[in-house]
Order: sequence, then structure tokens, then C-alpha cells
Amino acid sequence: MAATNNRVSTIFSLAASVISSLVLYIGTKSFSTGAMFFLVFFAAYFVLFRVLHYVLVFRDLELIWENVRSLRREKSPHNPFDHTFSTKWIDDEVKLLIKEKATEIGKLKEVEQFRKDFLGNVAHELRTPVFGIQGYLHTLLDGAAADEATRQRFLEKAVKNADGLTAIIEDLITISRIETNQLGIDPTAFDLVELVDDVFDSLEYQAEKKGIHMVRKGLQMALVYADYQKIKQVLTNLVSNSLKYGMDGGSSSVSLFELKDKVMIEVADNGIGISKDDLPRIFERFYRVDKNRSRNQGASTGLGLSIVKHFIEAHNSEIKVRSSLGKGTIFSFTLAKNNDKTRQLSMDL
Repeated sequence: MAATNNRVSTIFSLAASVISSLVLYIGTKSFSTGAMFFLVFFAAYFVLFRVLHYVLVFRDLELIWENVRSLRREKSPHNPFDHTFSTKWIDDEVKLLIKEKATEIGKLKEVEQFRKDFLGNVAHELRTPVFGIQGYLHTLLDGAAADEATRQRFLEKAVKNADGLTAIIEDLITISRIETNQLGIDPTAFDLVELVDDVFDSLEYQAEKKGIHMVRKGLQMALVYADYQKIKQVLTNLVSNSLKYGMDGGSSSVSLFELKDKVMIEVADNGIGISKDDLPRIFERFYRVDKNRSRNQGASTGLGLSIVKHFIEAHNSEIKVRSSLGKGTIFSFTLAKNNDKTRQLSMDL
């Protein structure tokens, strides 16, 4: 019984035994046999008080002590099993435990709120294209299909909403894979310059509609070792955003810079920019800097930058952003160069 060796218990039992024995010794002195009688009383009371003290107080504290030691075994700044029974140690460790549990509860509340917001945002994002498709098709069924021009226009609008719905579903599937750690990276060697040109070609029509000039700057060859499809999605999203929020007649550029063992990529525009208040939140899911403007600019899931962030982090890199209202925005990240060392590290991982 570790508790029976506790200093407080020992002192209390000694003091109580001495006092009780003296009182009884004095009261029965005429019938006693002297010191021997006192010692017998003292020993009896000492054992009695020790047992009572343990049963009534320290037994429960000892159980608490064992439980706290087990809970704090991996978390305590010192090894709890190196400690003998100590009420002060229990008090300190319980306070730390309460603090940790309060933090955990706070995080659980944040997760629950995030779940509610996420479900609400998903429902809202899905409702918009679904209602659009439903409205156009019902109008056609109610007789509008008889007019060829109206039928064509409404079908095109329904298809546009269907494409937006597909984009939302694809992004949700990607987010789901990220959350379940199914985001695999399949690195290959490729020329980043060719990929940038390919992205420019795919977004040429979008750029022409706003009269925005797309330009590639910097390196004329940039061999990197990364997941081609995921980096293509990253660049497509960033360049598309630069066109969507860029000024009419402005410019959108992708610059490639050589670092020691990496290539840095910058995607810049001279568009509307992002305020300091919005800047820390742009990678949050479904977050839009200007919801009305985002709707007017065309279909957007609000998940693009969140996916971009995860894709870049999966390449052991970090995406950064600098922006000023009315002046434009610059996104930047780095990718590993294609060399034998990079390949070996990737294989080891």
C-alpha cells in the first residue's frame, strides 16, 4: 500500500496515537503498569489510525493516483511511474489533464461546427445547378420546346448547369479522398514549360473573352519530378482564377524560376486582388471572397483552392499568396527538380 507510506498519513497517525495514548494513560494511571501500558496503547492506536486513515481517505486517493498515472504515462513531462504517492503530484497532473480535455472538447466543437457548415455549403452548392436544370427542363416540357431558338438556348443553359454539377461532384470526391488519406502521388519526370503551355491552350477561349493576355516568363525548360495530373489541375485552377478575377484587357502570367534543387512557380494577375481580412481564409472549403462576383463569373465550386493546397502539400511544398486590392494577386509554390537524388527520396518515402 503506497498510501500507507505517505508522510502526511504517518505524521497524522503518530500525532493522533500519542495524544490518544497520553489521554488514556493519564486517565487510567492508577490502574496501569507504567511505560509498558503506554506503549501498548500507542501501538494499538497507531495501527488503528493508520488503517482508518487509509480506508477512509487514502484508499480512494490511491486509486485516483493509479488511474492518473496510467492516463498521464505518455503525456506527463516526467515519468509518472518514477513517483511515489503524492497528493501534490496528483493535483498538478489532474489540472493538466483537465486542461487537455478542455482543449479536446474545444476541438471537437470546432469539428462539429465545421461538419454542419460543410453539409450546409454542399447542399447550397448542389441546389443551384440542380434547380437550374430542373427549371429549364420543366419549361421545355411545358411547351417552350416548340420554339427551336428557345429550345436550343434552354438546353445549352441546362447543359451548363449540368457541367457545373459535375464539377462540384468531382471536387467533392477529391476532397473525400484527401480526408481518407487516399490522395496518392504518382511522380514522373516532365517539362513544366510544356505543361504551362498546355494549360494556356486549354484556357485560351476564357482569356479571349476578357481580352486577357496570358504569358509565360522565366525558364525555357524546367524539368521537375512530380505528379503530372495533379500539378496540371493546380495550374489550371490558379490560371483560371487569374482570368476569372482579372481586369478586362489585363494580363495573366506564369513565371518559372530556378532555385538550388527546386523550381519555383508564380501565377500572377493584375486583377481585383484580395483584402487582408480575406487572405487567410481563401484556402478554406467553399469560401469565396465575393460570393456575388463569384456567381457572376461563372461556375465555381468553392473547393478549388482547398484542393490546390492539399495537392501542393502532398508534394512536400507550400503554396503562398500575396495580394493587394486593385493591384492583383500572386500565388507561388515550388516543385523538386528531376534528378537522381529526388527520385531516390521519393522511392524511400
